Amino acid sequence: MIIKKKILLVASEFAPGMIPFAATIINSLAVDNRCEVYAICVCSNNKSYKGLIDQKANVSYIEHPSSKIKRICNKIWPRNIICEIKKIQKNYNPQIVHFLTGDFSMALFVRLYRNKNFCYTIHDLQPHERKKIKFVRWVFRQIVEKGCNTMHRLIENLTTSSRYQFDILNKLYPSKNVQYTPFPTLVTDNIAKGIKSVSELENEKPYILFFGRVLPYKGTDLLISAYNEIYNEFDAKLVIAGPGTDTYETQNEKIIRINRFIDDSEIAFLFNNAKFIVYPYISATMSGVLSLAFYFNKIVLSSDVPFFKEYECENIFYFKNGNISDLKNKMKALLTDNPSASNLCYHRFYSKYSMNDAYLDFYNKVK
Repeated sequence: MIIKKKILLVASEFAPGMIPFAATIINSLAVDNRCEVYAICVCSNNKSYKGLIDQKANVSYIEHPSSKIKRICNKIWPRNIICEIKKIQKNYNPQIVHFLTGDFSMALFVRLYRNKNFCYTIHDLQPHERKKIKFVRWVFRQIVEKGCNTMHRLIENLTTSSRYQFDILNKLYPSKNVQYTPFPTLVTDNIAKGIKSVSELENEKPYILFFGRVLPYKGTDLLISAYNEIYNEFDAKLVIAGPGTDTYETQNEKIIRINRFIDDSEIAFLFNNAKFIVYPYISATMSGVLSLAFYFNKIVLSSDVPFFKEYECENIFYFKNGNISDLKNKMKALLTDNPSASNLCYHRFYSKYSMNDAYLDFYNKVK
């Protein structure tokens, strides 16, 4: 008889990248006969885990408060989440309580209720490059960073899906249980089966694609500069698809900026009609964007930051981080040579069996 490991997975954050990250882990472990999975998922309006979690996971959905005052209070003491954790602990006695999504708001709870069975996933050990922001947003950012730092400082069991961060954590915390766990695919069923077209691109294929939220550390300004030097040599337009308050301006009519949230059902269209994908990140601590490109069997051109170098394979080419000239030349080479992609890369890096084994190994080492 198999004695199942009882695991409570907590996903208190609902940023677009966090939702598929947590949902994939919850779903994958929920159908593993070595586990008995409970989950707490916080949803907010259209940012929701509902419909993404397998029925085999015993999931509690909690709505993020609509009131501004309650939302602020929730960042310090999320009462509903804490009550649900205590309820599940009392009723089912999970051997593991794993905070999956940064969960900075749980810092005071962890400080007060220190428990050896707490586990924590570290996403960004070091902050990304940023622009100057207003004071209120700066204060909120300090709360986030301080909360995350408190979590990984107090919790004895730490995991990350970046080998680069794993090496740093091992040096920082030699006495802790620190494990590397493979990055979960961001490809949900809604993405895989997506049938909706992107209205802005109906007659604009094939194109070079950057996909994702536009932020300073993602290097889209470098991509625009490089493309502006070669656009008149090729037919392919540049598409930058994803929301962001960027101020990158260009008079180039061959650059299409889709500054909005891209629905999961549109992603298949977006990737299938791209010539290749560019991720010109200045830094990357953990990111699942490669899973999308590999799933849709696309060639990727990325900067040679350590995280992306961990995914070296037939489908990915690198340029020197921050080097516009090298980026331009590599883009020209891909537009000229048109290399074929291999469908092996996705399965090599995003195997749910390997991911489950890594998580079970991590949980079995909890002291």
